[in-house]
Amino acid sequence: MSGSPECASTSSPTSPSRSGPPLARENPMVYQRDLVATAVGNRALVAAQAAVQQRLLERLDRLAPPAAANSDGSAARVVVDDGVRSQDSPLYRFLSRVIEVRGEPDRFDPGASITAEYDVPEHAWYTLDGVVPAGVVVETTQCVLTLLEHLGLNRDGGAYRLLSADPVFHGRLPREGQTIRFRAETTGFDTHGGSLLVRFAFRCHVGDTLIMEMADARAGFGAPAELLTGRESLAARHGRHRRDPRAPTKFKPLERSDRVDLTGEDIDQLTRGELAAVFGRYWDQRADGCNPSIRLSGSGIRMLDEITTIDRQGGSRGFGELSANRVVDPNGWYFHGAPGSSVMPATLLAEGAAQLLQVFAMYSGMHLVFPDGEFQPAFDIPTGVHVLGQVTPDVGTVSYRADITDATLIPRPTVVADVTVYADGRPVLRMTDAAVQVREKPGTPIGPDANGVMPFLGRRNHDGEATHSNEFHLALAGIGEFAAALGDELSAAAGFGNRVPRTPGGDYQRFDRIQHFDGNPGEFTEDSRLVTEYDSAPEWWYYLDNGAPTMPNFVYQEIALQSSLLLGYLLGGPLLFPEDDLYVRNLDGYATLTRPVELRGKTVRQETVLRSHLPGSGVLLQRFGFRLFADGELFYEGQTLYGYFPGEWLKHQRGLDAGKYRPSWLEEHPNPAGMHTLPIRSDDRWFRPQPNTGLRLASGRLHLVDEVTVVPGGGAFGKGYVHGTRAISPDDWYFNVHNDLDKVMPGTLGIESLVQALQVYVMDTGLAADMGRVVFEAPVGVQTRWTYRGQIEPHDKQMTFELSISEIRREPGRLLVIAHANVWKPGMRIYEVNDIAVEVRPADAHEEVVWQ
Repeated sequence: MSGSPECASTSSPTSPSRSGPPLARENPMVYQRDLVATAVGNRALVAAQAAVQQRLLERLDRLAPPAAANSDGSAARVVVDDGVRSQDSPLYRFLSRVIEVRGEPDRFDPGASITAEYDVPEHAWYTLDGVVPAGVVVETTQCVLTLLEHLGLNRDGGAYRLLSADPVFHGRLPREGQTIRFRAETTGFDTHGGSLLVRFAFRCHVGDTLIMEMADARAGFGAPAELLTGRESLAARHGRHRRDPRAPTKFKPLERSDRVDLTGEDIDQLTRGELAAVFGRYWDQRADGCNPSIRLSGSGIRMLDEITTIDRQGGSRGFGELSANRVVDPNGWYFHGAPGSSVMPATLLAEGAAQLLQVFAMYSGMHLVFPDGEFQPAFDIPTGVHVLGQVTPDVGTVSYRADITDATLIPRPTVVADVTVYADGRPVLRMTDAAVQVREKPGTPIGPDANGVMPFLGRRNHDGEATHSNEFHLALAGIGEFAAALGDELSAAAGFGNRVPRTPGGDYQRFDRIQHFDGNPGEFTEDSRLVTEYDSAPEWWYYLDNGAPTMPNFVYQEIALQSSLLLGYLLGGPLLFPEDDLYVRNLDGYATLTRPVELRGKTVRQETVLRSHLPGSGVLLQRFGFRLFADGELFYEGQTLYGYFPGEWLKHQRGLDAGKYRPSWLEEHPNPAGMHTLPIRSDDRWFRPQPNTGLRLASGRLHLVDEVTVVPGGGAFGKGYVHGTRAISPDDWYFNVHNDLDKVMPGTLGIESLVQALQVYVMDTGLAADMGRVVFEAPVGVQTRWTYRGQIEPHDKQMTFELSISEIRREPGRLLVIAHANVWKPGMRIYEVNDIAVEVRPADAHEEVVWQ
């Protein structure tokens, strides 16, 4: 069920052309000066406060600090960086009033503190649709200089510099008309040469909500060269952010653009929200009225002129890498933030880094999962900010390099990066774990309503169809947060996320979007239907790990099976067992690949229907039919049976043979003629292209066979036999991604082990030796049937399997080897697979494939 295809939002979308008074946008310095002048006119109200506050205000009102002598005897002014300045240059000062100062004058002791406020004006020159940038929030730490003055700091002949900070945001950024209250408390003082160093903690609230805090920020007052000497080594620091282990090891963009750089004109278009003009038509949400605030700041706080590099798979972790430039105007407003100051604020450089990450989020399509989103700092991720140098008017270009260290959709679409900022090639700022998030605006729906109806949330597929549940919802379902995809009522009633196993997530998830759900929870009507889509990224891990650049057999199965499981969940199968701890098991099925198909870079459309619903005494059996399509053409079809079982049932599993042990063919026929054992895992030659044919086994996470015993002419059919083993470890990767509440080896990977053993037989016996350069592919036209009556668990020490070859078929352009197979866990046969097959085809058809 879904709502009308009209972008759902309870907030008022703001047009990209929204602006305050013309003077505010055209000349923010003059406009801000006028605002301060108005505030000064009301100073009589402030003067009634405590004497200490009045004294601080008088200091802040001074038009210029006292003159001082430089070392050469010439006149000097106090240089105050990072925004603390007098009313004749108010552009980057964010302090409206001092509420309280604590600390004894002429004593620099820990525990001194200042509490102050800043009133965010309406139509502020730096806001984007009313939202204050994170850099401005961090810049409120400028109040520390006011505290130091109260303690007796002599400002003559020195400069104040924020040296490092560790901001972590816990709430949304402030908005126009709100008051920010902040408190800094010193935690230690030190000296460095003739400079004073201060450590402080900082907390920032809007109303009663803590939005940002720092545990260990550091600043200094003295000669800039002395304060910044030796800090270059901090440029090598790396972030400590730990990725959610439930997320995929790589990020798959929601849409793909071929852009590798952006011009100044492109940046201009991004400030106007014209994303489709920059990245392509799939970014165009104008007709649906969605996401007007997903754009770059077009005000004076814009810090990017061009993006010189976008490498989606670059960087130290393969999540991406970006670089950008900003030409420095020696007369720019940012050099006039304080009397006598000619230094660009460090927080403004940090804001440029945030804007670069916003570009990456837009480029990746992260915003497409919400109808009305906005950029926010990622919550609860501490960012390291280390000032290494300064940007002065003689600098020609500020440049940025962002190493993306994480990109994920959970808990909200997020980009994390380590960013270095350079001034004419010299590092001046290092940020570790800089993090930007796309969040829905307050009041914007992001999931089903109270009745379980999913409104249109802005996402469409490439055919223009409105999406029912998008990538964000299904990523949450993969970690057990079913409410986003199913609604609170059904999720709570079924105990989803607690008693019911989750759908596979992370690297094992094989659906991206629900396009249609034709059914009602609790109504198990045959022919209830689910349509999902899965984007098979050409660089995805199973293509890289497979022995050929083709989709492995298990991926076809998982696309079909996971959507069948999801339909059972959507129909509310677990509602029948409200008190039980449930486990879901795939019991049997059959499937056929109907035609050769290249799926790298394609979207697979999956259609599932409920064929039968059979509740029994404490169990439920559901059979589904499935069909897979690519480019509108059917390529895979079959049926499968799922069962819901209480945990007690699974404690007494008896396997396929009623609890009796069935020996393998090799055990019944010891030492047959021609038998030989081949180490696989320890012999690299299996994972390198074979001479003449180029055939090789899959590796990496698809390294599924340790050792095999081959008997040419052996087995139940006398046409060949393979016996194999694989050691099982609780640390095997698939236990967590398949389901962290029900850790078992996916049956499809057990079948993939059989496929690899059959591939070893082909290579070892030379069946394809006369075919030239060839590759292994999924077999076309062979209906494979499987039956599962047990599973491999983390405590099982070994999986054992056998294949008896039933047919070797040679046809023009292909070799087909078909077998009957069995799989054992220790002491019990648990899988039986009929007509499992491998196909060998010429390799010349496999050229480079890009996303389509």
